[in-house]
Amino acid sequence: MVENFGTHLHEMRTTMKISLRQLAKMAGVDKMTIMRIEKGLHCPSRRVREALGHALTISPDIMTKPRVSVQTCSVRRAADCWWHVNEAKPDVPIDESRIQGERERQRLCHLGFVSGFQLLSNAPSVGAGITQICLLEIWRRRETPSSHQGFEICHVLRGEVRLYVGDETHELYEGDGAIFVSSLPHDYEPLHPLGPNDQPCLLVMCKALPRS
Repeated sequence: MVENFGTHLHEMRTTMKISLRQLAKMAGVDKMTIMRIEKGLHCPSRRVREALGHALTISPDIMTKPRVSVQTCSVRRAADCWWHVNEAKPDVPIDESRIQGERERQRLCHLGFVSGFQLLSNAPSVGAGITQICLLEIWRRRETPSSHQGFEICHVLRGEVRLYVGDETHELYEGDGAIFVSSLPHDYEPLHPLGPNDQPCLLVMCKALPRS
């Protein structure tokens, strides 16, 4: 409900370490209005909710739900993902439970399901900010951790990685992923030291940045 918006807005803003002044500039909403919303003294219009939600790269609809927990980092394991048929064929019966196996997906591809599968996992909804997607090779830990507003999403394609987010440490294995508040200092490093003949760990990384 709308009355939950102010509470969630304050929690998300402080978790992401964004000041009232910064959020006001990002969303184009008066600072005093945001302060009143967070204290429950003002009921924002749909337009204002969308502007604030998009500035934080969070769906405004999520922020009106009764229970929203803001986690610094949420890890998603490979076992929690599942394959789904992207486009069904009327003449080909599909057993959704069987396509979790690579051999079954290969069989279906020969029947015409080329690029017809999606690997799905649950993730928070983000608003219409700026999205940057890249492949990242991890050879060692950087000297200075990264930090930027918004969220960062990573998925391990190869190797085993240690993820640092603020005071938290997470071990990610091939197929694992995580989404975290990227305003906190964060960095990656191989879980085990790499030798001169080893390949680097490989991540696909997506940055969901607020609108400027």
